[in-house]
Amino acid sequence: MATKWFPATRINMQSWEYFSIKMSFGDFFSENNNEKDDLISFAQELKEGENFPSILDYWLQRKINESRAKKEIAKYLVERDDAFFSSVVVACLGDVPEWQPIQPNEKLQKDLGIEIDEDFGYIGFDTSQKYFVLDGQHRLFAIRHVLRHDDDLKIQAGPGFADQGMNVILVNKGENEGDEEFKEKYRRLFTSLNRYAKSTNTETNIIMDEDDAFAIVTRRLIREYPLFDWPGDPEEHPHLNINTKNIRPGSSELTSLATLYDFNKLVL
Repeated sequence: MATKWFPATRINMQSWEYFSIKMSFGDFFSENNNEKDDLISFAQELKEGENFPSILDYWLQRKINESRAKKEIAKYLVERDDAFFSSVVVACLGDVPEWQPIQPNEKLQKDLGIEIDEDFGYIGFDTSQKYFVLDGQHRLFAIRHVLRHDDDLKIQAGPGFADQGMNVILVNKGENEGDEEFKEKYRRLFTSLNRYAKSTNTETNIIMDEDDAFAIVTRRLIREYPLFDWPGDPEEHPHLNINTKNIRPGSSELTSLATLYDFNKLVL
């Protein structure tokens, strides 16, 4: 049995014990380009009979939109200097991973005024087991596409691409939990991560987007045009509704943020 070790933090929340792990892009996938040897796999690529979810009973993943991962996410990751991925969540239905706590020496503990804690250390991935993506499959699929399948993007990304890192959350089975009980927890976690996740609304996108020229112009118009100058509570702005696109009948508001954005887009 081969084990790969990664720096990590052990965290507890409700019934979960999980690990926050530092991993590089190259750590996810095998150097021999054989998907069967990859450390992290996609649920759709796993075969029945390997103690992993069957297509119906333990289906934990949405079908990967390969076109979106290859054309949008991979290009975003390579072409944007400020590209950033949030944590991905991976799971293993096999044995509980090895944990090796690392403690600072006594002098450092005293100098920093910290207490001894066994929640910082290294976690060991048993490479004979398979770990699959529970959340973030499109991000990892895009990384694999750059590393393995798109020579143009790989050249553009540069030789240091595989060494770039991101945070990985590993959830694992508790020592006293049975397989069936934990598979049910996995399904519920997947639902929590995906079904109840909400996309940002139109108004938030207009306020935050730094790449949409029409959103930038709309914000500048609101900041600089005297009609929209208002020193009071933004929620009570007499001319601009920033909460919803539709204006209520009888309202004194001139327009909404979303409508102003659409108007600028049409005119410009």
